[in-house]
Amino acid sequence: MEIIKRSENGESFTSIGRLYGVNRSMICSILKNKSKIKEYVQNCGNISSKIVSKRHGIVMDEMERSLSSWIDDQHQNNVPLSFSIIQAKALSLHED
Repeated sequence: MEIIKRSENGESFTSIGRLYGVNRSMICSILKNKSKIKEYVQNCGNISSKIVSKRHGIVMDEMERSLSSWIDDQHQNNVPLSFSIIQAKALSLHED
């Protein structure tokens, strides 16, 4: 609910993500479902609950950045890519 309130008060997705230690796409996903979240919170009443989310680790974030950069380089050099090639590269970057 704090994320939704901050967004409604005009804070950017990036600044909210930075504050909570999650990436911008996670904030976007939360805000896409804000009506469902608000409905759920209203129906819960005073029940306290804990939301558990899985965060990407540093290794995964670095691997995703490297993979994205590699894919961009391949496209600039007109190298054809398939799912299996990208998957193999992702695996090798993760292992490295």
